[in-house]
Amino acid sequence: SEAMHSLGVKTTRALAAVSTGEQVFRQGPEPGAVLTRVASSHLRIGTIQFFAMSRKGEGLSELVDYITHRHYGEAHERNLSESPEPPSAETLLIEVGQALAALVAHWQALGFIHGVLNTDNMLLCGETIDYGPCAFMDTFDSAKVFSSIDTQGRYAYQNQPGIVHWNYSVLAQCLLPLLNGDEAQQLATAQGAVDQFPQWFATAHNQHLCAKFGLDQIGEREQALIHGFYEVLGSDQLDLTLASRWLAEHANNSVDQTPLPELFSPSENLKRWTDNWLDYQNRESASPEANLRAMLQSNPAVIPRNHQVARAIAAAEASNTETLSALSERFLKPFEWQADDLNFAAAPEPEEVVARTFCGT
Repeated sequence: SEAMHSLGVKTTRALAAVSTGEQVFRQGPEPGAVLTRVASSHLRIGTIQFFAMSRKGEGLSELVDYITHRHYGEAHERNLSESPEPPSAETLLIEVGQALAALVAHWQALGFIHGVLNTDNMLLCGETIDYGPCAFMDTFDSAKVFSSIDTQGRYAYQNQPGIVHWNYSVLAQCLLPLLNGDEAQQLATAQGAVDQFPQWFATAHNQHLCAKFGLDQIGEREQALIHGFYEVLGSDQLDLTLASRWLAEHANNSVDQTPLPELFSPSENLKRWTDNWLDYQNRESASPEANLRAMLQSNPAVIPRNHQVARAIAAAEASNTETLSALSERFLKPFEWQADDLNFAAAPEPEEVVARTFCGT
């Protein structure tokens, strides 16, 4: 979560982990601890579900008013000035949808896979929570799954936007009785919001892709170009983070000033794709220098690699927190190269690959 914060992703924060001195049983006995997590609030779609379904709606209106004014008070005041008495539920429905769409769009741009995207892990404030079996992708694979309990790929990388959309539809269903109008109007309002989610996601995702690939806009040509990049990464089994950073450094003529030549070798297919991309840049970019600089602030040099996280956990369980501290310090500036990045930025060796992550992670 601390690395995600430094990457600019909306997230809860980890304040402290305090050992209990007892063991808990997950995949096996593990040292027990209490994690103190800080968030704008811990109110979730699941919280709304609890009041709407388990309590038959008792207290739901008061809860929705509280959440709306706590997290989206300015938006609600603006809505009040623009239309006659819109209920808090309508503001909450729209604002949460846009917040969650923006969140999952940022995950997708970075190759982050949450792993357990049920409704109780969707905060209404739009922050990332429940860092359990989550992981960052190494080699690009749109169908990648890490969570040991996700045997059918429900929460695979490529499915995350659709799953968050489904969770959002559950929120809309729970808010139905609090929306304006009769039953038909309420349903139309809720369905209208749910139907907008894919566009909210696309808008947010395209903003990240523009920065990631140094583009002015995303149209059909740009979509085809970007699709080609991910196709090459998948077919040639290239590391997502290193390939993306290589593209940014290559475009800025700075590859040789970094550790990248020792960390990553572009395939012939990626070189050919890059030639096409540079040709597009030369012909179409309205502000090429600014766009290329933006790429360096959108494609990190380092991410929390799964094998590094596993190594830090194993060492910490043996009462050695040096690795944990070193990683935490390094992730404070993920978009800058540092002296020891041959270790921090390297993709895993075959024997280091972590293919499965667990709730205990």
